[in-house]
Amino acid sequence: MHTKSACVGDVLRSPLPVLNLGPRELSELSTNEPALETPLPHPTAAAATPLDGWDLLLSATHRLETDIERLYLRRGAPEMRARFAVPLLHLAQIQRATIARLADAVGVTHSAMSQTVDAMGRFGWVATGRGRDGRIRVVELTDAGRAVLPALERVRRAVVQSLRELEGSLPGAPSTIGLGLASALRQRSLHERVVAQFDNSAAD
Repeated sequence: MHTKSACVGDVLRSPLPVLNLGPRELSELSTNEPALETPLPHPTAAAATPLDGWDLLLSATHRLETDIERLYLRRGAPEMRARFAVPLLHLAQIQRATIARLADAVGVTHSAMSQTVDAMGRFGWVATGRGRDGRIRVVELTDAGRAVLPALERVRRAVVQSLRELEGSLPGAPSTIGLGLASALRQRSLHERVVAQFDNSAAD
C-alpha cells in the first residue's frame, strides 16, 4: 500500500467543503504541466482482491492531492498543503481556536492537528499562545496567514467544481462513499478491525 494514503482524508476534506477560477485561468493550469513521477495504475487492471481495489483508490487520491498542490504552486502559494486548507479557513471564520477544536473541525487526531499547526507556524501563517489556564494551546491567524487566504479560496472553489464534474462521469459519487467510509471508520477503525483478525487467527 502507498505510504501517502495517510493524506486521503485531507484530499477529500480539503477541496470538497469549500473549491472559481475563470475559464482562462483554468486553461492556463492545464498547460505546460510536468508529468507526475508515479503514473496512475491503469483503471482496467483487474482487482484480484479487495486490497487491489483499495490500492487503486489510494493511488488515485494521491494523484488528486498532487494535482491540488500543483495548483497552489501555480497560484503563488508553493508551501500550501491540502491538510492546511481547512484549519486556515476555519481560523479565518472564528479568529482563534484550540488545537482540539481544529482537530474536531477537520476530523483528525489532536496529535495530527498539533503537527499541522506547527508546520503552518513555520511558514508564519499562524501563531500559538496559551489559554487562560496556561496549559491549552490557542491558535490564531497571522497577517501572513490572512495573505494566503485569497489564493487558497480560489483554488478550493475551482477544485470543488472540477470534482463535481468528475463525479458526473463516475458510477458512484466519491463524496458519498467518502462520508460512508468515514462514518464506518469512526465506529471501528481499520486498526481495530485488523487486530480483531489477528485475534481470530490466533484463536483458530
